Formats: sequence, structure tokens, C-alpha cells
Amino acid sequence: MEDRRRSLESKRDALDRLFKSGKVPDSIYTSLDKELSDSLWIVDEIIKKVKENIENRILWLEEQASLLEKILSDLEIAHRLNLVKGEEYSKNLDSLLAGLNSTREEIRHLSGEPPEIKHTNLKSLKPPTRLERRRRKRVKKKIVIEEKPDDEYSLELEPGLTCRNPWNKNCRNKNIELFIYYGDEFIPICSDCWKKLAEKDLNW
Repeated sequence: MEDRRRSLESKRDALDRLFKSGKVPDSIYTSLDKELSDSLWIVDEIIKKVKENIENRILWLEEQASLLEKILSDLEIAHRLNLVKGEEYSKNLDSLLAGLNSTREEIRHLSGEPPEIKHTNLKSLKPPTRLERRRRKRVKKKIVIEEKPDDEYSLELEPGLTCRNPWNKNCRNKNIELFIYYGDEFIPICSDCWKKLAEKDLNW
């Protein structure tokens, strides 16, 4: 459609030059100019509609990507707490990463960004692009998993695990509240830091 629009504009420019040079009568110029203007209007409307559809599709895909990241975070926490083990964890992880990579690839394609090599493991998974981060509004909701006593959770978490809040690198609290997906990994966040993060409009 963009090529079609440029072609119509070129024809109208050529018609204007011919008319100004006196090589085209008024009646013919008026008729052809109206025809070209009507065609340009139709093409512009089509382009506008296509762009709106693409923007809506990108927004929907970004919501799906956010949901998949949330599920990935849930899965990682459940795995660290020994609620999901072995083959079940690996199978679910591979499926979620495949879905997330596919969703991000389509977002990049629709946004006109260069393609990215697909990744098959959690550590090599790249973070969202700058465009995705700018448009995406992450829902700051505490992750809920099967309820167990607090002491049971703390016993199953990795020994010596401390808070790695990227916005407060001096925090070393051990009362881990949840994990967030930041950069290319899941990082632990303590209760105090999570309360502060939940009150801020941060994207990661």
C-alpha cells in the first residue's frame, strides 16, 4: 500500500507539472486530479486501518508476553520450593520459553525490528526490547502459590539466598518474598524491597 501511495503521489505531481506548463486542459486536469485524490484517500484509509490493526495486535501480544513471564516466574518459584520437579519442570519451562520467544518474535516483526535468534534455555533468554518495555505496563501483583507455613518455605529456599534488588544493590536481607524476572534471570526480592517496588511505577 505504501508503494501504491507513492505511485499515486508521483502521478499527481506529474499531472500538476503538466497542467502548470499548459500541456493539460483544465477539464482533463480537474477530472484526473479528482480521480487521483479519491484513490489517495482510499489508500490512506486502508493504511490507517492496517496500522491500527497492527498496533492492537502488538498490544495484545505484549499482554500475552507479560502473562507468560508471570507464569515463568511462578514456575521458577515452585521449582525452587520443590513443588515442581525434574521432567515436569523442564517440560513446562521449554513450552513457556518457546511461547515467549514466538510472541516476542512476532512483536519484533510487526514493529519492524530485526529478528532475534531463538533461545532454548532460561539463562540465554534475552530481556524485552526497549520498545516492549516502553509500551508494557507490568502488573505489580504478589505471586501466589500453594500455601505452606513460612518456615517450610524458608527451609526449602537455597541456603544463604539474599535480596538482589537491582534498584537497591546494598540490600542483603534474607526474608525473600518472591522472585522477579529481570534482565536474563530470576532474582530474589525481600519483603521490604517488594513493598517499596510495588508502590513505584517501574518496568523491568
